[in-house]
Amino acid sequence: MAYLLNFSWDKTLKQSLKSVLWPVILFVLFDCGAFAMNYVISNRLSAYAISINLAGRQRMLTQRMAKAVLLADTEIGQPKQLALKELAETIRLFERTLLAFYQGGTTLDGDYKPITLSASNESNIQALILPALIMWKDLKPDVDMLLTWRDKPLTTTQLRHVRNRLVAANRELLQKMDAMTSTLEQAAIANATQLRLYQRLFLIIAFINFIIIFTRLRSNIRHSIQNNATMRAIFNSIDSCILLYDKTGLIISANQAAIVLFGELKFDSTYIHDVLLSSELQMMGVTSSGHRFKAKVNHFQVVQDDQVINICTVQDVSEQHDKEQTLTRLAFHDALTGLPNRLLFYERLEHDLLHAKRNQHLLAVLFLDLDGFKQINDSLGHETGDQVLKMVAERLRSCCREDDTVARLGGDEFTMILASVQAMHNIDLVANVILKELGKGYVLNNQNLVISVSIGIALYPNDHIDASVLIKLADAAMYKAKMAGKNNYCKASELSYSVPP
Repeated sequence: MAYLLNFSWDKTLKQSLKSVLWPVILFVLFDCGAFAMNYVISNRLSAYAISINLAGRQRMLTQRMAKAVLLADTEIGQPKQLALKELAETIRLFERTLLAFYQGGTTLDGDYKPITLSASNESNIQALILPALIMWKDLKPDVDMLLTWRDKPLTTTQLRHVRNRLVAANRELLQKMDAMTSTLEQAAIANATQLRLYQRLFLIIAFINFIIIFTRLRSNIRHSIQNNATMRAIFNSIDSCILLYDKTGLIISANQAAIVLFGELKFDSTYIHDVLLSSELQMMGVTSSGHRFKAKVNHFQVVQDDQVINICTVQDVSEQHDKEQTLTRLAFHDALTGLPNRLLFYERLEHDLLHAKRNQHLLAVLFLDLDGFKQINDSLGHETGDQVLKMVAERLRSCCREDDTVARLGGDEFTMILASVQAMHNIDLVANVILKELGKGYVLNNQNLVISVSIGIALYPNDHIDASVLIKLADAAMYKAKMAGKNNYCKASELSYSVPP
């Protein structure tokens, strides 16, 4: 096989170069295109993750507006002023984000830092945002009275009128924000799938071009041995690692990229299985120093003059794999607490419901909202608030089994799935444990902080069998628990009204 890389210079050099020039150019272009697609995928997923998080926050802001206006209507004095202030801030942030989704612009992210959104050019998303905008514009004259409450104090009649309008529109706005979040999640998955298809196409075409390069150079070997320098230059200019080995697996040649990656290769004693380890999950490369890395490997054969040439291309994809793992975690987990986010929570709930149906088990969905957290967040700052949320997440984890799920939907809202519940009293036991654990107090910066939690509980199949309805029932039950005095729990079976699917 040594003659593949050792032939002399003669008058056919120009023909050899010409025969591989365009395949080399195409190979480089498609190889660069594949890497460019990976960059585009990363950026697209990151942009979708931001949009999904903001859409989820819109849902939270919708609920917060309804809660704040109810509080402003029932409180007097300083609490009423604080409620109106919170309501005005919530309205501004909701409107600013909604307009940014529709026409592009800046809003604030989860850390209250400016972030720019591009107007969505997807018709299904625009079709969800436009009705919400129309509804919001209809509410705008009443909402504007809340924004100017300092300069023009509202009468009790005006406040009650605004309260009634906001509460009446709350459910429909919630549905539209939920639909927008789900649509964005589906669009992210579809977009990533399509881009990865294009990426694979680039790689396949690049690989075909490589075969063309090799085949043409192989045919020129018979004509002259003087093209060794040219062949070696082309061979070593390819960014992908290339190993040539015989039928026994002995490596007989390698390009410069392979030498750089694997280190010293002894062509008389190094076999392909010495540098590449195969497992069920991942192909691993092994360098001469013993370092292992995740590898993308392709094997193929070229037959020339009854000689079989075994070729292996190797790419170190450790960094790409780590980035994909990070993006996957960001897409399915809350960045602050590390808990599953809304997307993963819904996925697990659907899975656990199928399991509960198959095994005829009870399943409980818990919707939790912290009492008193906003006061801590506003008075001590977001950094302290974030630390409290992390401690709450740890305590919630300790309150359930390994098979159960604890998720953070956003803000101070958490959800839990209690799978395979054996008896009804077990649910009450877990709820009481949560109330006790979360009410113990939190010591931060030599301060003893106290919060509580309101819990809503919906049961499968007793209350409903549909995942989205169970969540709505648990949310409504939580709201009833909060209205009943907070720091307690309420079951959906105790609701005096039904929740539409």
